[in-house]
Amino acid sequence: MQRAVLLLICLTIGSAAGCATAPQPSPTVLTVRHVMTPCPHPPDMTAEQLATMAGRVDGDAPFDGPGNVDVLTARHEVIRAHVKLLEAALRCYDSQAQAGQADEGGADER
Repeated sequence: MQRAVLLLICLTIGSAAGCATAPQPSPTVLTVRHVMTPCPHPPDMTAEQLATMAGRVDGDAPFDGPGNVDVLTARHEVIRAHVKLLEAALRCYDSQAQAGQADEGGADER
């Protein structure tokens, strides 16, 4: 009986010895500088919203008829305004990226 208890103690200690955990690495602190976007983001525009804003082309009238030309001209103006807003947002992102690279000392020349 004493041998069995001694064997049980040795097995318990031996099996627990292999379960040691490695020390946890210290956490790394990362500091990120946030630059606010100076321009508003343009809203998403679907084709249905575009057609609603500028009117619909009349399929029964001639394509170059006065009504259709007015609708297409209005649609063209809406699209151009939307593209200008998208380009302005891209310029803002580019300026932020260049400012971030300049802060790190790795700005590349374009």
